[in-house]
Amino acid sequence: MARIRSTLEEAQTVEQAGFRRNFSNLDHIATCRRLIEASREHRLPVMMNFIDYKKAFDSVELVKAWEALEKQERASEMLLRLDEEGSHCGLTINTSKTKVMRNQFSGDTRVSLKGDVDEYVYLDSQLNMRDDLTEELVRRRKAGWAAFNSIRSVLED
Repeated sequence: MARIRSTLEEAQTVEQAGFRRNFSNLDHIATCRRLIEASREHRLPVMMNFIDYKKAFDSVELVKAWEALEKQERASEMLLRLDEEGSHCGLTINTSKTKVMRNQFSGDTRVSLKGDVDEYVYLDSQLNMRDDLTEELVRRRKAGWAAFNSIRSVLED
């Protein structure tokens, strides 16, 4: 298993930081926030797709997984190709969790998904096109109090 793990680690791209040992998702979140900030500043259209797969790791066929490992250097596909190619190896896009977020400059460009949203929790950080952190701070404060209250009885003894 250690040999496979080291092979996988070497083959993982930097875009997969959240799935790599000693790497963080913070760069991905910062990139999204910076993109939103720059698009507002320069009044540029931005659309973000947040794609979720149904049981991704449970549904991948082993042979297809090995083939994918051998083709790590391949460029990423567009959304339709992604769904099409994913279906060949048992991956299905979870349309109830896959969302599109767009800013006011992007117009009404059609995207065939079941969810346009104004905000989205990505890698445990709430993003919105208003570049407003208020809702994220409220969400985290509530989560902190919920965690504290769940162990309050232990702390009071």
